[in-house]
Amino acid sequence: MPAVLREHVPSMLGMGLLLAACGHDLTPAQPRAAKLAFLVEPTRTEGTVPIKPGPQVRILDQFGDTVPDATNTVTVALGANPSGATLTGTTTVTAAAGVASFSDLHIDRPGSGYTLLATAPGLAGAMSVAFRIGLTIAALSAGDHTCAVTTVGASYCWGFNSAGQLGDGTTDRKSTPVLVIMPAGVRFAAVSAGGDHTCGVTPSGTAYCWGWNQDGQLGDGTRVDRRTPVPVAAPAGVGFAAVSLGGWHTCGVTLGGTAYCWATRRRDGHQPHHSGGGVGTRRVELRGGERGLLPHVRPSDDTRGVLLGRCDGRLRCASPHTRGHARGCELRGGEHRGGSRLRPDSSRFRLLLGRQ
Repeated sequence: MPAVLREHVPSMLGMGLLLAACGHDLTPAQPRAAKLAFLVEPTRTEGTVPIKPGPQVRILDQFGDTVPDATNTVTVALGANPSGATLTGTTTVTAAAGVASFSDLHIDRPGSGYTLLATAPGLAGAMSVAFRIGLTIAALSAGDHTCAVTTVGASYCWGFNSAGQLGDGTTDRKSTPVLVIMPAGVRFAAVSAGGDHTCGVTPSGTAYCWGWNQDGQLGDGTRVDRRTPVPVAAPAGVGFAAVSLGGWHTCGVTLGGTAYCWATRRRDGHQPHHSGGGVGTRRVELRGGERGLLPHVRPSDDTRGVLLGRCDGRLRCASPHTRGHARGCELRGGEHRGGSRLRPDSSRFRLLLGRQ
């Protein structure tokens, strides 16, 4: 081999090796779905209403980029659950363009420190930041238990629960607020807590009651206790602006100022008295056209009469029973005496004497 070739062979061999190495397939690894990450985190929201803005979860590849054509099925559940709440709504969705969107998630109990856990088959899951579910109370009512209505129309109750008056479907006493299980789509404008029963009124004027019903105080035409709200069997066309509860009976007032009462009373201070057995409670009518001046109605503490509040601040009383006393008012029943009424009707009553 000539000397010149001997000098250049090593370098030529090296170049050949380099060219051979460069000839191998060095195509970069293809992106593939590998893990989840929250794109839109959950934020502070009122209980029972959808979390807004709705949480969104991205499907990421091994490099941390969104997989644009991913259509994985993603599920969210409560991670941290400080109040023992329930997550409802559509909790499993199919991703579109690599993003899973959750627009109607609800949490039923207030509390701080909730988190959402996102999972998908074959992918690493993701945990959201901690967030709070609030309870902004618009009105509160207390009897032997306590109930509240929130600014979004949800109702919460807590305390004594012997007859289901908390409305959560149980008879277990609760030391923290629990959501009243209302019929689908129902929201309350006001609630009233009595002895062992509770009532609420919707913005459209429908009254619902629940709890103790041995005297017909729920107004549904039965004496069956209810652990969740049932509608009051009001006369056709009658809607209520407010309801108020005694220990053994219930009263409501319409937008026009007509008062209706139902159930029975305690006659001897211990047991309710039943003598008529009639079905349907009674419309209370006061002398002199005062009916139209009644913004609210409240049963008296001894449950033998009804205390009616006027717009001018004065008080009037009426009773569906025989002569008795209630908060300084001497009353006589109208055309029906004694008995009990299990839902509203239109009996009349006459005010004899009222004292402020």
